Amino acid sequence: MSHKLTSNLILNHIHKTLICKRLLINQRLSRQFSSGNEDNSDGKLDFGSKLDKNSNKPDLKSTSKSEEKLDYIPNRIKRRLEQKGLSLEDVEISRGPKQIEDLLESQVAPENVKQVPIDFLSDLDAQRRFNRNQEKHSFRPPNVSPEDTSILMFPGQGSQFVGMGKKLLRYPGVEDIYNRASEILGYDLLNLCLNGPAEKLQETIYCQPAVVVTSLAAMEKLKEEHPNSLNHVVAVAGFSVGEITALAVTETVTFEEAIQIIKHRAAAMQKASEAAAGGLLTVICDHKTQLRVAMVAAKEYCRTELQMEDPECSIANFLCTDVKVVGGDEAALQFLEKYGAEWGIKRTKRLAVSGAFHTNMMRVTGKEGWKFREMLQTVNFKEPKYPLHLNLDGKRYPSAAGVPRTAI
Repeated sequence: MSHKLTSNLILNHIHKTLICKRLLINQRLSRQFSSGNEDNSDGKLDFGSKLDKNSNKPDLKSTSKSEEKLDYIPNRIKRRLEQKGLSLEDVEISRGPKQIEDLLESQVAPENVKQVPIDFLSDLDAQRRFNRNQEKHSFRPPNVSPEDTSILMFPGQGSQFVGMGKKLLRYPGVEDIYNRASEILGYDLLNLCLNGPAEKLQETIYCQPAVVVTSLAAMEKLKEEHPNSLNHVVAVAGFSVGEITALAVTETVTFEEAIQIIKHRAAAMQKASEAAAGGLLTVICDHKTQLRVAMVAAKEYCRTELQMEDPECSIANFLCTDVKVVGGDEAALQFLEKYGAEWGIKRTKRLAVSGAFHTNMMRVTGKEGWKFREMLQTVNFKEPKYPLHLNLDGKRYPSAAGVPRTAI
């Protein structure tokens, strides 16, 4: 009981101290504004008239009405008001949408000016606000229970296996999807998925189309067995090459455009993979793991012991807090597998891919790379049918203009 009583006394003392400090601050502000009003009898703030000798910031003066506003007005808003030649008396400020009574930038003012919201945020501030909303809030349709919503996520390279798509052939339209894709690709994709061989299916140039087309075929199963699941889709995303699937499902691109994208993308990445032996390695870490130090050590080993000119070893994917995917030269990955425990790496696992994807080793400058870039310029990206999240930063893109070609 005595311990609890002591805690309450301490809390009460802290609370009273904070109140006293607040009162002192208010008294100082009141004296400052009172002295300022003697020089400024009209009650308006004179921005830029007096500057602090030791600062470039304006010496804001206000009436008692403005005094309350200054408690929470950010400095950037005050500077904007100064630039516009306005005072706090001209502005209706609230915690929600801002309003202004004097529309200086409007050619024709409406009858009821107070009802017209004016956003003081610049384009950069608006983008920052949008990014914050993306990080905190996901799309939710109104008046719909979360249990009735759906999220569509599509796999990437490494999920392929011989026999993929076999169980989907009994659904209407699946075989036609494979046939349409085969015509664009120039080979029998369905036969490769069903019969392999596994070595060929693992090659990037064949693996990526197989994963994308099989994922699109799986959508036919979803439509057949759970037709209502597409009524309220709140998010669509794809991992790595699965992003192409997401673009097609959201109708951002057509089916034919998606196959053309994946055809040229796979060819370019296959060429880059053949230029240098590399791969991907999943690493399991914890809060003590020094992964970046381990990657530097791996590159230094390749540089000094193997005389490699510019070895690559970097994080390719951030899967979650303690799971990363490292991409790089084969020798660097072998170094991490053998000595990673010295830097706290708990476990490693190789991915069934033929290159160091999502690293600098995928920078293609040859014929295949130019073909891929030129083809992307011909694609007409449309507004997504469903909320679309891209690999680049995980945020939702609200319109076709927000889908960068460089993200693919």
